[in-house]
Amino acid sequence: MRIAVPAAAVVAVAALALSACSSTSNGTPTNAPSATGQAPSSASTPTGFPSSSSSAPSTGGLSEAKATAALLTAAEVGGGFTQTQSDDSDTPLPCSPNEPTLSQRFPPDVKVQVDFASASGNALISEEIETYADTDTVAQVVAAGEQGLSCGTTTVGGTQVKIDGPTELTSQLQVPVDKAEAWVVKSSALNASLIIVQKDQQLVVFSFGAAPSVDTTKLPDPATLVIHGVAKVNAALK
Repeated sequence: MRIAVPAAAVVAVAALALSACSSTSNGTPTNAPSATGQAPSSASTPTGFPSSSSSAPSTGGLSEAKATAALLTAAEVGGGFTQTQSDDSDTPLPCSPNEPTLSQRFPPDVKVQVDFASASGNALISEEIETYADTDTVAQVVAAGEQGLSCGTTTVGGTQVKIDGPTELTSQLQVPVDKAEAWVVKSSALNASLIIVQKDQQLVVFSFGAAPSVDTTKLPDPATLVIHGVAKVNAALK
């Protein structure tokens, strides 16, 4: 991530990219999975997700063009956030630093990403959409991601990082999804959350991060952005 806080915190959040943190620039697809951005209120799991009890039928995978078009835009994010160049690093997950990255283990067929930064540079929002060959592969990616975020406390770049989660969000979204989970990440230099959503062959990863000094009540609402972002993906699948 590119948050204006110490480098160790940047590495910690970059490592949270559930799909392995190998990205592109400005919403352009690449061949590997990542995530992050704006901070949720008090770095807690985002709330305010209206419930949904239905699930839409499977419609297959998104093409690169459709996935790119489904990404959030700066106008939709609001709050003075502007689009920035996406990171192209590839980093193991924080609780499995010696394992291959998820992108190496499960290369997606399509991967697009977009990143946004606040005017101060102290807060960042990211969305990533990945398409896989089938739903079984997506389930394996999610399971590996859960394992790579399961240690509770770890050290990244010399900085202690606390990871809480996953928190189940599937039933809290008002849009049809197969699975949704969230993690909260805290360090002395960063408060962040990671939200992953599975829909058919797609994995959508949202990240919200900010320096602890940032007043998160003045940032765009994570729940609103997740619901809107997933709704765009669902619309693209029709």
